[in-house]
Amino acid sequence: MVDSAVHPHAIGAVRLAELKDAGVQAVSLSLDGSTAAAHNGVRGVPGTFDATREAIGWANHLGVPVQINTLVTSFRHPTCRPSTSC
Repeated sequence: MVDSAVHPHAIGAVRLAELKDAGVQAVSLSLDGSTAAAHNGVRGVPGTFDATREAIGWANHLGVPVQINTLVTSFRHPTCRPSTSC
């Protein structure tokens, strides 16, 4: 197993296909909020929410399993309620 961190902005459909062809069996991506504002605020990089969602779509299209990682903190975004997941 090889673990390599790649920013979602760097993963395009072609690059993900190349990784799959090279033997990558799954990708692990972080999604730290249910909205762009929440996720990008945690990450501190504008555009990462949309880039992450695109990467998830490309992986699904190519049949590459996706693991979603979520940062849980005491910070509560208004989109998170105790009875729902973020």
